[in-house]
Amino acid sequence: FEENKDDSKRVKRERDRSHSRERARRDKERAKDNERDKERRRRDDVVNKKELEKEKEKEKLKNLAKELYQKKLEEEEAKRNVVVTEETLRAKELMYKAQQEIEERKRQLGFAAGVSELSGATAVPPIMAKNVALRPQEAQMFIQASMNKKNRVEELKAKLAKATSTINSLVRPNAPVMAPLPEMPPGLLKEREEDVHQEEEFLEFMDPRISARPSERKRKMFNFHEKGEFEQLANKQRAMAKLERLQW
Repeated sequence: FEENKDDSKRVKRERDRSHSRERARRDKERAKDNERDKERRRRDDVVNKKELEKEKEKEKLKNLAKELYQKKLEEEEAKRNVVVTEETLRAKELMYKAQQEIEERKRQLGFAAGVSELSGATAVPPIMAKNVALRPQEAQMFIQASMNKKNRVEELKAKLAKATSTINSLVRPNAPVMAPLPEMPPGLLKEREEDVHQEEEFLEFMDPRISARPSERKRKMFNFHEKGEFEQLANKQRAMAKLERLQW
């Protein structure tokens, strides 16, 4: 009976040990699984963050592309809606003529300087002025202005022809010559000279500063400072104050 009791106790102990081992093994496996889950979640978080950053960058690039496209459209619309005036056309015409003269002068100087060196070389084609290109609106305005100039010239010619014909009709070849005016008496001349002298004396007392141009205030220019200049100055002042305190 006592042996059976001992056997049952032994079996119970072994069973408890096996249970405890199994429990410890399960705990270890559970801990490993938890660590694996944590590692997987951390990796997923990193991947998600990278994907979010990539999406944000793509979104920024899309917004920048949209802004650039919008600006381009606005610039094209502004170019279309530009009001073309005669002054702008005149300025462009003057620029075009000046550039043509400069190119012609350069060509002449180059030809004169390099006749001996470039005798067998091919002739360089003339460079056209690309910076003074006319838009369709400006070209139409330029043509219209030139036509208006021609019409004005023709009208002025017609008016001059009419004026000359009227003058010729008014002037008669055998018209009587007018008699000379009578000479003025000396008393009147003296009175007029006295009046002129009085006016000159009165003008001498006028303040000359009235006609002088007033002094203008000079335009104030901006004075830009470098970044961190005042911070360096403040650090220097703090260091000087610390040295003074230490010297006391």
